Amino acid sequence: MNRILGILICSILLINCDNQKEQVGEMETSVLQIHDQIMENLPELTKLEKILVQKLELIDSLENEGINGNNLAQNRLKLLELSKNIKDSNEQMMLWMQHYNGDSARSLPAEAAITYFQIEKERLISLKLTTEKNLTDSRSFITNNYGN
Repeated sequence: MNRILGILICSILLINCDNQKEQVGEMETSVLQIHDQIMENLPELTKLEKILVQKLELIDSLENEGINGNNLAQNRLKLLELSKNIKDSNEQMMLWMQHYNGDSARSLPAEAAITYFQIEKERLISLKLTTEKNLTDSRSFITNNYGN
């Protein structure tokens, strides 16, 4: 009877261990999927940043020629803000990638690894939302004010 109970307990522990390892793998996959979604936006972020800088340079050249006004000043401020936001999104993604330790996390006990991946997932979700907002805001401003 004790032998059967011992085998049953070992079986339950092995199943639980396998479930936790599977959960760690699923959490890591989820984190990497969000990472990939953000990375898909990087080419557009770079393109929009170039357009914003070009528009800033245009305003600067107009001001150098003595053409100025409230609209130009307001556009300049908004372009600076949008450009900064895009740079911040890029920098935050690069920082996240530098500090991400998925390999090390997988070697932690399952509960600690799950916690690590949950925290990283939340960070990436926040970064993704911010990045998408910055893309939308920049696209809208360029389209509404410059038509391209």
